[in-house]
Amino acid sequence: MLLLTAFTDALAETDAPDTEASPIAPLSLEALSATRERPLFVPDRRPPQPPPPPPPVVEEPPTETPAAPPLVVEMTTPPSATLVGIVQGAGRGVAVFKDDGKNIILAPGDEIEGWRLVTLAARKIVLRKDDQHIELALPKPGDPTESGQSSQQDVGSDGATEGSAN
Repeated sequence: MLLLTAFTDALAETDAPDTEASPIAPLSLEALSATRERPLFVPDRRPPQPPPPPPPVVEEPPTETPAAPPLVVEMTTPPSATLVGIVQGAGRGVAVFKDDGKNIILAPGDEIEGWRLVTLAARKIVLRKDDQHIELALPKPGDPTESGQSSQQDVGSDGATEGSAN
């Protein structure tokens, strides 16, 4: 029993904090500031420099961009002559126009008022001037439209119909 008591006494002594074993135990962390000022594992033993402050944010006043002028597409007027007929045969064809009482005959590649005949079909033609295209069609037989008038459709440079006029 005596042996057991000696063992428990020895065990109780090891569980108690030993202030004599550590020479810095009685010191506070504030007293150990030299370890922060001269870090042990940094080559020059100086603390890292704090990061530079961020550059000041300068807010520029919003600049008003002038509104772009509206896109104006100048549509060239179609020829004043009226398409009255299309004649095709033997590998070639012509378009017949009437202007101020006289007949004008155009083959593909010919021009009238700056418009070049580019396509000739059974009941319609396509004229081109610069980057604009216009399609002129003969009225269908029995159509109640005025005699000698043709329907006109503007055709964009991609060939799509943009609108129709008289």
